[in-house]
Amino acid sequence: MNSNALEIKQELETHQEFLKANFFAVLWDIFAVKVDTMRGNTARAYKRGKCYQNHTPTSIFKHWLHNYFFNDAETLRQLEEGTNFELIHASAVDGLKRFWEEKEAGIEGMAYYHYAKLIDLLFKSVARWDKLSEERRLWFFEHVNVPLDKYSLLILREFNPNYHIPAPSMNFVKDKEHYDKIQKDIREMIAPFSPLLFDLYAWDYRRRNQIISEEKFELIDAMISDGAALTKK
Repeated sequence: MNSNALEIKQELETHQEFLKANFFAVLWDIFAVKVDTMRGNTARAYKRGKCYQNHTPTSIFKHWLHNYFFNDAETLRQLEEGTNFELIHASAVDGLKRFWEEKEAGIEGMAYYHYAKLIDLLFKSVARWDKLSEERRLWFFEHVNVPLDKYSLLILREFNPNYHIPAPSMNFVKDKEHYDKIQKDIREMIAPFSPLLFDLYAWDYRRRNQIISEEKFELIDAMISDGAALTKK
């Protein structure tokens, strides 16, 4: 049975100070933003033959970040003082998409959500970029979209009765219109809290607690362990 929007707001209210303080505890320089935005677990969702063929997904994204996104004067101006997040987001998605299709011409191509996920992770990183003022970092914190994944979709399913998601994953997102609707529904469900706080709750609180609850540190019989080692020699 789904919980309701009031309950998720109560959860965010309870945990917001800790989650926000923890997020901003360590600011990132430009190198960290470029390197840490896309990690291995994200890259594994990009399948060879469908999303890439000639270059690895991580290298495509980081090459674009370094040589194009952060090397463009207008992009930097928008990051520092732009007031329309939807426009900044759309421009980044389009830029990455054009670059990716140019470097990986002939592949089947990627769904919109693959590009959007990387840009959402990028702006989550930008929200802690040390070059920006504290006011600007908070602006991004309030405006970025949720980088949709298994954990955020699990929380959406739990607290929104309109979402029946049998197997939460990015494959649930059908197209750009569906992606936009999910982001809109999350914003409306948790208002006045920010989407990034929803993401931190799903990823840093719920996911972490789940991992801790599943941890097992069992005693292992030394004779069995030694015997298994001997058989491998």
